[in-house]
Amino acid sequence: MTITYADVDVPPPPRLSFSCDISAMNRMWDDDADLAIWDHSSPLVIVGVSIPVSYWKLNLIQQYRKYAPEQFWLVFSKEDGQKQPLSVIIRQIRSSRKVLDQSIANLARHELGTRFEETFTYRKGGKYYVCQKASSIARLYEKMDVDL
Repeated sequence: MTITYADVDVPPPPRLSFSCDISAMNRMWDDDADLAIWDHSSPLVIVGVSIPVSYWKLNLIQQYRKYAPEQFWLVFSKEDGQKQPLSVIIRQIRSSRKVLDQSIANLARHELGTRFEETFTYRKGGKYYVCQKASSIARLYEKMDVDL
C-alpha cells in the first residue's frame, strides 16, 4: 500500500509504553498477512491509515518473535522469574546486536580482504568513503546474501 501525505498529516510521535505488554506491541508490529497477528491498530495514524510499528525503528519485536512468548520470558526474566523491565530488555538486545554487528563486520573484512574497501563504500557530498560503523557493515553484508 502506498499513501500520499503532506508533512502536516504526520502527527508528533506518540508516547508509548509497552513495558507491561510486549504482546500488544507484537500485535501492532506489522501488517504481514502471513503472520495473521496485525490487529489494524496503531497509535500512529497518517491520513486515516494505521502505521505498523515495524516501520518505526526497534529490534525488540524481532527478538520477541525469535522465540515463543514463554521462551522469550525465560531469556528476559530475572532469576526469580520476574520479567525484566522493557528498558533492561532493550539494553540487552542492543548490546547483543552490537556484539553481533562487530563480529559480522570483522568477518566481512577478513573474507573480502582487499575487496572490502571497494565493496563497503558510500557516497556523501560527491566523495566516496569506506564504511566504518559495524552496524552499517553488518547490514550491508547481510544483504549480500552470504551464508553467516
